Parts: sequence; structure tokens; C-alpha cells
Amino acid sequence: MIRRPLFLLLLSLGGTLAAQAVKPEDMPALPAEETAAEPSDLSSVASAKEEALAKEGPPVSNWVEAQVELHRRGYSCGSIDGVRGAQTAEAMKAFQRNEGLRPTGDLDKATRELLRLTAPPLTTHTLTVLELARLQPVPETWLGKSKSLWLLHGTALEFVAELYRTNPKYLRALNPDFD
Repeated sequence: MIRRPLFLLLLSLGGTLAAQAVKPEDMPALPAEETAAEPSDLSSVASAKEEALAKEGPPVSNWVEAQVELHRRGYSCGSIDGVRGAQTAEAMKAFQRNEGLRPTGDLDKATRELLRLTAPPLTTHTLTVLELARLQPVPETWLGKSKSLWLLHGTALEFVAELYRTNPKYLRALNPDFD
């Protein structure tokens, strides 16, 4: 059985946002393939989980990979920096609880087996002309900021750090020759 959460629908009303609760019973019916009956025996559930793990990549091997995968799966571990900080530990505990593991916040063997890479953890990004055109100096004072039409990014480093949820210091360490 698939349970549906209570959704919050944001409506734009003359430039402001209003929230409206949508109850599960107000949602349209799911297609038949999504409402299939739950398996009656636990062995089929275990084999389905094993098949899903086999389709994923290798287990994460360090905190950078763990942070990237946690973000991909919707667990907010803060800025990706390769460090097991308090927010990363809490995200890891949430993942462990969700997977039926003891929530330690550590990257132990059992956690590594379930937290597998779904794609390479690092990528390259070439800044486009449009991305570079959006860079502008950000005013230092609140008054200056209030008069700006847009508060985008002052530097390419800020832009890429926000785009990839990465700490700017970590980006500099990965790219020491980038100016």
C-alpha cells in the first residue's frame, strides 16, 4: 500500500504566496501499477532490496561521497566539504533510521553497504556565458541590497558552490588553479 503525504500547495495571489492544504483523499487515484498489493512474504521484499542495491554503484568510501549521496537522496547534510560535522552526522542518523540500522551517525560497514553511489561523486562544470553574465557585485550594506533588483552571485566561486551545495573552501581545495 502506498501512503500519500499531506501536500502544501502554494498559490500565487497577486504577487504574494498563499498556502492551501491538500488532503490525501482530495488527490487523484494512483494508476493500477502503483497501487499493487503489498508482498505477503518478507523474502520477496528482501530480494527486491538486494536487486535495487545491485543496480547502484559501489559503496561510498569517504565522507565526501557520503555527503553527495545523502544530498541526492534528500537528506540535508549541510555544505559538502568532506567533514563529518554535526549536520552531516544528523543526516546520516536519519538515513540509518530509515534503512533500519542503528543510528550512530558514523560511516560504518553496514551503512556503507546501503549507501551506494548512484553516479560519480564529482563532476566538471564549464561556466556558460549566461552564467557569467549573471555575476554582479553584491552591495555590502543592507540598504544597498534592498535597492538591488536581484541578489544573485558576486563571484563564480559563490555560484558554483551554491549550485553544487559545496563549501567554497572545499571547491578551492579541489581546484587550486581556478581564479
